Amino acid sequence: MKNNIFYTIFFLIIFFSCKKTALIDPTKEKVSSIKTTSNNSFTYKEVLDITKNSDYSIKHNVQKLDLGYHTLSLKIRYIEDRAYVSIENDNIKFIDWKPIKINFFYDMDFADAEKDIHLLLNDDDTSNGYVLFPAFTEQYSTYFVYYFKKNDLSYLGNYQCVDFKKGTFSFNEKSKELYISSNKILKLNKINEVNEDGFTGGDEDLKLLKEDNNNNNNFQTIIIDQYIGNKNYFIKTFDINKDGIKDKIVSHNRYQGDELLVFLGDKNNKYKFTLQTTNFSEDGGNQIFDINETKEGFQIITLFPNRGDFRKNYFVSCINNIFILKKIKSESYSWQDRYTENCVTNLNFKLNNSLEELFKTINKIQPDCTKTYDNK
Repeated sequence: MKNNIFYTIFFLIIFFSCKKTALIDPTKEKVSSIKTTSNNSFTYKEVLDITKNSDYSIKHNVQKLDLGYHTLSLKIRYIEDRAYVSIENDNIKFIDWKPIKINFFYDMDFADAEKDIHLLLNDDDTSNGYVLFPAFTEQYSTYFVYYFKKNDLSYLGNYQCVDFKKGTFSFNEKSKELYISSNKILKLNKINEVNEDGFTGGDEDLKLLKEDNNNNNNFQTIIIDQYIGNKNYFIKTFDINKDGIKDKIVSHNRYQGDELLVFLGDKNNKYKFTLQTTNFSEDGGNQIFDINETKEGFQIITLFPNRGDFRKNYFVSCINNIFILKKIKSESYSWQDRYTENCVTNLNFKLNNSLEELFKTINKIQPDCTKTYDNK
């Protein structure tokens, strides 16, 4: 009898022990957690390396802004206080002149609006995405949110954040929630609007848009032909983005300026304007000397005028058509103390950001330097 009781108790201990272990199995719990948190198929993130071309001259009936990202092109047009958008992807018309909301109150002008238009894509897929247009108020920064795909432009609503800070945006397609990330992630709240309908200026606006679209004299886009044969510029040709197709870099000649432009080639021997930045020529300082191909992209070489004892090399990589200034290598020679100083500044700066941000970042980062003295 005692033996039977003993075996029964022993069996129950083993049974409940195994059951408890099964309930808290860390492997199963971890897998479940990954499933719910690692699926990014609904997340659209802001892309920052956008090309911009604008003409806000009041001489014209229509003011213009073109935004480009890889094969995607957004044409935004303003007629008085009304705004319209046309979208193309891979030279295929997605959206043809639809009215959009942009708030032009509180002294906001076209240039202010340009800085606060944001494009959100899922994994660089340009077949659909979200666009944020500014809807400023006196108290908070708010945004009109639109979803686009082929033959569809949908207005989702007006989103605002009280505790607003500058950062990058993301949108969860499943929950329809908009976020901004800076030091922390903040959710923007959707505002209940009295009137969510769009607006239109009618046939007169559409007529102006079509006339303007056919008039190439009103808005000159940046094309490679502008620089061929121009004595103020030189052109280098090689495969920048390593896709097997030759590309072109256009740069001001020394003493002519500091402009640098990149045109990526395609299979039809056409060149698309992709990047406008600097060749790092300085007033009274180093001037552009050459641009050479590298394994990751290209390097810009500048020298001090007349004497080559101060040299700077700027290394730019191009991965997935995103241009990043990876590092700066400088070499200088001190005649008084008879030593050569070599410095390296590691940056990883996206060149589609503003030049102001670029030089602010360069000045902020401390270079790593070594000195080599001449043999006596």
